[in-house]
Amino acid sequence: MQKIKHRLLVALTLFALLSIVSSCSKSSTDSTDILGNWKRSSEFEGVGRTEAVSFTIGDKVYAGSGYDGSNRLNDFGNTIN
Repeated sequence: MQKIKHRLLVALTLFALLSIVSSCSKSSTDSTDILGNWKRSSEFEGVGRTEAVSFTIGDKVYAGSGYDGSNRLNDFGNTIN
């Protein structure tokens, strides 16, 4: 009975390792595929920041608020067309 348990444990361990290795390998598909329907239209003209908020209304993107490294920002006048 111990031999069967040991063999089963070894088999399950090998299966788990094989599954992990095969799922983490790079696929042979083209890596230039981009998901979604993205289009670059213009650069953000505001100050660089973290923790910013953005949203869209129609075809316009609004970005603002956030933190520039020393100040909390509250400007929402910047739009990206």
